[in-house]
Amino acid sequence: MFRVANYMVVLFSFLFVLAAPASALTDNEIKQLKQQIETTQKEVAHFKLQSKNAKGEGRILSAMQFLKRERALREALEQLVGHVNSNNQDTALNQYVLTLLTEQSTVIKEEITLIENFIDKAQVKHEKAESTLDQMTSNKEIENATQLLIEHMQALLKNAKHLQSMGNNADSDLAYLDQLLEIYSVKSVGQLELAKSEIDDLSDLISFAPEEVKKELIAKSAILQNKKKTTAQSLSDILALMNQRGLNTASYQHVLISATGQVSGDVFNSEVALDLFQRASLATQLWLNENGISLIWKTILFTLIVFAFLALSKFVGRMVHTTLNKSKLQLSGLLKEFFTSIASKLVLLIGILIAMSQFGIEVTPLLAGLGMVGFIVGFALQDTLSNFASGLMILIYRPFDEGDLVEAAGVKGTVSKLSLVSTTILTLDNQKLVVPNSKIWGDVIRNVTAQTQRRVDMVFSIGYSDDIPKAENVLMEILSNHKSVLKNPEPMVRLHTLNESSVDFVVRPWVKTEDYWNVYWDVTRTVKQRFDQEEISIPFPQRDIHIYNSES
Repeated sequence: MFRVANYMVVLFSFLFVLAAPASALTDNEIKQLKQQIETTQKEVAHFKLQSKNAKGEGRILSAMQFLKRERALREALEQLVGHVNSNNQDTALNQYVLTLLTEQSTVIKEEITLIENFIDKAQVKHEKAESTLDQMTSNKEIENATQLLIEHMQALLKNAKHLQSMGNNADSDLAYLDQLLEIYSVKSVGQLELAKSEIDDLSDLISFAPEEVKKELIAKSAILQNKKKTTAQSLSDILALMNQRGLNTASYQHVLISATGQVSGDVFNSEVALDLFQRASLATQLWLNENGISLIWKTILFTLIVFAFLALSKFVGRMVHTTLNKSKLQLSGLLKEFFTSIASKLVLLIGILIAMSQFGIEVTPLLAGLGMVGFIVGFALQDTLSNFASGLMILIYRPFDEGDLVEAAGVKGTVSKLSLVSTTILTLDNQKLVVPNSKIWGDVIRNVTAQTQRRVDMVFSIGYSDDIPKAENVLMEILSNHKSVLKNPEPMVRLHTLNESSVDFVVRPWVKTEDYWNVYWDVTRTVKQRFDQEEISIPFPQRDIHIYNSES
């Protein structure tokens, strides 16, 4: 069975579209073409006879061979036609070519009849097929045979044009072709509409069929989908030929567009566009007559449900926010906002799903589809999901909160806003920076304002000739008198380093976090003023230069 099908695929793959007209040929080239045509005619006759006497695969092989020779013959004939049309002085050659064209007219029509008979037998075979495999095989045979039939129609049209170009009458061939096109356009439209109807019926059955039956239904649907696709392509090719012949295709174009959903250039044809509009208007009117009132009520109910759940989501958000604020759980402000937002949006999502169910939309398949889409999107947006996960970790472990002064990912500033994807930081000079959460969580996070108390580390220097106890007392007095310096822990003043040009004291008072810079600046200013009053020097780097005069 498969070998026969494969032979048919090869057989029906030969194209019979003739080549473009050639330029004038030499006498030697004409002689060679004539010899080629005569040899090919003998081979065609041989394989035709062999095909009639053979059976099964042998018959198909013989048919494939004589059709292959016919193709070569037409290609050679095409070159002669091009020569005759460009140089019409050789009467004998003209008559020779005209005879061949007339013979081809008969041959092509005979082959069309053979192909039609094969299609009829394949249709019977398809109807009797019991297994899915047999149906697929017979469908493929019908598809290839139909394509071969269309190619023969194209060859017949080109042959008729050649006859007319040589001043011969081809009306009978064109009338035969027009009749054939009308028959197969109607047939293709019927097959297309039937396939579409059967696919719709199978889709309804698949939605509620048990699992043991669903697999078979899906296979049948796939066969019908392929049949619909190939039939639509065949109809498109037939309509292209009909347009070349000037036949009316408006009603057929409508069916093709409706079945495939593909809008071609034919839609701009006034007749096609008018037919589409009239059919769409009629279908819309019938649908509104049957479902108009129900649709209005469902729309009203949908709107009411959405607005009701919108109000409910806001109420739930406020309730969650209030509950979290009163809770003894030590949650960060960012985490509270996150829970509030999630609760509100979850309620709204439930409302939208309930509202959609009023239109008969199945929620379960929709959720399954959203899950699949989420998987695909998640795979494509791995970096974004990394930021999302990092945002959750920041919310859970709370390394900082809104308003904290932090240093992370090479950025220092106040946390302005945190989302699940990024953190907004205002730098000390009021620049707004949006930093991906993955960069923050993957780096060292330094929270400057996380503790309520901070130690201010300062270094002050005096000269080697200054009184050390006096300087130490002055520094301690300054710290003791400053209202923002905490008594506990006690401030510390210690002689720390004997430098090259100075004696250095470390001064380390403890302050509230919000007073850090005020104390730093105040103490620095006061130390300078008191050192000046107490005549304590503040040295700066110096270097002595000794100059020696050398006598020559």
